[in-house]
Amino acid sequence: MMMMPPKADEPREPEDSASGIFGLKKKSKKKKPTPDEAQAQLDQSYRSLFSALQDMLHPDGEPSEKEKLKLPPPEVTKPNSKTACVVNFGSICTVINRSAEHVAAFVQTELGTTSSLDEQRSLRVQYANPKKMEQLIRRYVRDYVVCQACKSLNTSLVRSATSRLQFLQCAACNCERTVAPIERGFLAVGRGERRRARAGGVGATGTATGVVQGSTAGVHCEQESKADEEMDSEAETVVPGAVETATDGAARRSLVDEKQATLNIGIIGHVAHGKSSLVHALTGTKTQRHKAELERNITIKLGYANAKIYQCKDPECPRPGNFLTRGSPTEDVVKQGKWSYELVRHVSFVDCPGHDILMATMLNGAAVMDAALLLIAGNEPCPQPQTSEHLAAVEIMKLNKIIILQNKIDLVKETAALQQYEDIKAFVKGTVADDSPIVPVSAQLRYNIDVVAEYITNYIPVPVRDFTSDPKMMVIRSFDVNKPGEEVQDLRGGVAGGSILCGVLRAGQEIEIRPGIISRTASGAMKCAPLRSRVVSLFAETNDLQYAVPGGLIGVGTLIDPTLTRADRLLGQVLGSVGTLPQIFTEIEVSYYLLRRLLGVKAAEGEKQGKVQKLAKGEILLLNIGSTTTGGRIIAVRADLAKISLTTPVCTAESEKIALSRRVDKHWRLIGWGEIRRGAQIDLD
Repeated sequence: MMMMPPKADEPREPEDSASGIFGLKKKSKKKKPTPDEAQAQLDQSYRSLFSALQDMLHPDGEPSEKEKLKLPPPEVTKPNSKTACVVNFGSICTVINRSAEHVAAFVQTELGTTSSLDEQRSLRVQYANPKKMEQLIRRYVRDYVVCQACKSLNTSLVRSATSRLQFLQCAACNCERTVAPIERGFLAVGRGERRRARAGGVGATGTATGVVQGSTAGVHCEQESKADEEMDSEAETVVPGAVETATDGAARRSLVDEKQATLNIGIIGHVAHGKSSLVHALTGTKTQRHKAELERNITIKLGYANAKIYQCKDPECPRPGNFLTRGSPTEDVVKQGKWSYELVRHVSFVDCPGHDILMATMLNGAAVMDAALLLIAGNEPCPQPQTSEHLAAVEIMKLNKIIILQNKIDLVKETAALQQYEDIKAFVKGTVADDSPIVPVSAQLRYNIDVVAEYITNYIPVPVRDFTSDPKMMVIRSFDVNKPGEEVQDLRGGVAGGSILCGVLRAGQEIEIRPGIISRTASGAMKCAPLRSRVVSLFAETNDLQYAVPGGLIGVGTLIDPTLTRADRLLGQVLGSVGTLPQIFTEIEVSYYLLRRLLGVKAAEGEKQGKVQKLAKGEILLLNIGSTTTGGRIIAVRADLAKISLTTPVCTAESEKIALSRRVDKHWRLIGWGEIRRGAQIDLD
């Protein structure tokens, strides 16, 4: 029988009891398991999930041998001293399932010469020999044929109709990555050609003619669906009016679950471990939207996506298939086959970058997280540098609900996966993730995604929220929703996106954003002018809201000049009711704690990570305060106390947790954390 997670922070009868089947309430004290018993239950749950996943991956028993590519050696003849002819070039292209024109363009670009194809698809190229041609074709196969995730050859090239980028799509594992365009180089244009071009009225060009075409056999270029629109493009002004919040807890829960997410979950882990693929599997939304992200196939900015989790309450519905996820706009009740699924969670996922140089961005996202999913790739040793660094970061932020996902399980053998499971347990022992469940998944194939949804529902509780205090929202992005060439009367104010920490924000409410506009006086002293405006719209993805509560990521439409909000210019600022926000500090005094060893730096085999040196007066640090990233110079240090002068003013409060990073080997590395004791406030305009 497959072991499933217990309800989060709720007393629950055993699954085989009468109360669990017939809904009868039976009062009985459940004995708390010992640490050994709890670990045994986690091990049994992992083995059950892993066995079920292996059955899905290999329904016919043992996995088949991977397909091997056997390339025929190039048959090169020499018609003359300079030109070479690859006689079997067409058959080679047929074997690798790519068009001869595309492969020829690659060969020509790599050799920096000219080429041509005859009617028999033989390639004529200058300065080539059999060994060189074989090297080029194998390089082409590596870059444009083989899937990097599963090593499958069943791939195709697809060009996006919107971004004009070319992607390699794998039919075996649904993996998708960008490939570099093949552009023919420039050819020298002689003086005579330029004269003839001027005489004919045609501008001379040095670009070789010819268009790189798609494959006629396996390479096809088709238009993709329209790119995912930013949630700011869906914002519409809501006519402000009196909005009353629900007082009944159940009514509020129902309303909020339908329109707004109530839980923020961060997706953390090392680069290329499948974080964005997992978010796409859970939500159906691609978080990599910027061109630089698509070209490099990595997450650079924080990605956001919402999902609704549904559960089938019918006792006959098999587990874990009684859970499924859909996008945020989906209705509250979903029909699938003969089963009816009801909404049980509405979750916002924060997709954090895993690259070492983007650690500060990850820390900004950690400021709004309620829990985290830690991804560890099954085909790489554990732990990787940023796996350790991200786990330390969420521990600093006091997140105590973490689910570990062993991803890419379809790429490894059973013995390797089980060995890594033991490595993961040893890695997290003594950390905040100790005794956390470990779930084997395949994000690309969407295997065990329903199990992840069940763990999110039953293992991660919705935090107790403060609805009575003045609203306070942490801004983690901002943008201008106006399109180029918009008419003046149609212009809309800037939009701030983030998560409400406490209170209820209503449409039509007067708000203030601190620190606001930062400038310097004639004497060089910094001054701040907070921004004041009115909430004209509230929305969660495409859902319009009349009020927003803590939990989930929302967008706030304002009347602020959009030039002040474009390109995340309000990142790190705090939004709330006028006169209720914390003070703005230019200097802070913190009690700090340093890590014993550096994280995020790959040590040589058999060597330990370098030790973290003590703080020194005059040292420059990188500070993450809430969603703000700012520099700071240490002006005094004593024991575990440090006084830091901030590069830019920060709106924060005493007792706020901060992360400290030091520049090591040209990269900022997490070295510790601290808590604000007091600070020097700045005068407001």
